[in-house]
Amino acid sequence: MKRRKNNGNNKKKIIVIVGSVILILVVGIIVTLLLSNKKEVKTKKVDKIKSSWGNIYYTYLKDIKKNDKYDKAGLSKDLDDGEVRFYDIDNIDDPVMGIEYEVEDKDYLNIYYINNKKVDVIIYKEPTDIDYYYNIQEDKYDYYTNTIKDDANNYISVKDQINSKLDSNSDDVKVYTFKDSEVDSVKDSDGKDISLTKFDETFIKIDDDIKKIDFNISMSDKKLKNMINSSIDNYNKSREILTDEVKESVDKKKEEIKNTRTNIDNIKKKKKEEEERIAREKALAEKALKEKEIQEQKKNDSNGLLTQAQADDIVKKKYNLDSKMSSQENGYVTSFASYGLVTYQGDNQKYYYYSSFNILEDHSSYNGSFIVNAKTGKIKYVAYISRTAPDNGVVPSSSGDQDIN
Repeated sequence: MKRRKNNGNNKKKIIVIVGSVILILVVGIIVTLLLSNKKEVKTKKVDKIKSSWGNIYYTYLKDIKKNDKYDKAGLSKDLDDGEVRFYDIDNIDDPVMGIEYEVEDKDYLNIYYINNKKVDVIIYKEPTDIDYYYNIQEDKYDYYTNTIKDDANNYISVKDQINSKLDSNSDDVKVYTFKDSEVDSVKDSDGKDISLTKFDETFIKIDDDIKKIDFNISMSDKKLKNMINSSIDNYNKSREILTDEVKESVDKKKEEIKNTRTNIDNIKKKKKEEEERIAREKALAEKALKEKEIQEQKKNDSNGLLTQAQADDIVKKKYNLDSKMSSQENGYVTSFASYGLVTYQGDNQKYYYYSSFNILEDHSSYNGSFIVNAKTGKIKYVAYISRTAPDNGVVPSSSGDQDIN
């Protein structure tokens, strides 16, 4: 009986030991599973994209590399110097992503936007960048792309570009084109230049310190997620750009531009008034001269004499002169001066007296004098050389005087 009792006790001990081992194993498995699950949850928190729209862009960029969609996305397989930033565009539901990169030292840009939870892209073939501006003409703030084409800068609202893609019936895309030559410039009374460009009177650039995040097409998934999350953080900061201080600065700049425009217009108005005054005086002087010539013509007609203007025409034709009585032919410069009607002692007749000044190719010079017969129009060279009017209106004769036509 004792032996049977001991055997029963031994069996109970074995059952307790086995049960304890099983319990320890079960507890160990449960603890291991709990720790593993906790670690997995922690890992998921680290890798999670911070927004649903950010996850859409992450999936899109990841898919480019995975499925070789570089061309469709407007990116090179070798892109390693890109920069990413998200933009808050008015009336566009989700943030817009810009990827900037360089090609042959020129800046390029692609704009990506979400359409029905899928990403579409606007690819710019010419050098392009993007900035935030206040549009003076439309009195609103907006992001604009600036594309350089045909030696001009072409600014287009990002909002208008995307809306035109989303709505096939929308063609309301206004392009602001500026060239470097489009400058309105004047000098003030002190000789200081005052100028405004067409761009100055259209846009005021709003500067910000929002950092763009480095991006390369071959970065790992982990780095890609970090890049997206960092860009989301910066996007949240960018929504606070338009502060009261910025608006005050814009208002001040608008006032400066307005005052500059008023100043330029006033200077141009005064200049125009002065030019009109000079033109009127010139017209009056020409009219008086014409009347004088008419009177002279009448007087000469009665005496059978040529007018000064007729004599000038004879000289111009003879020496191929321009309206200012000068010429530049045969390697030298010749200028003529007229001193009116004179008396020539050689025959005591009336002549129109002229002097000429000649500069030769070797820079030497000489003067000459000649007279035009007021009745016959004959030109006579006279030895009397002078750059001033003859004394007492009389030209002395000389043995060297001769007709030359």
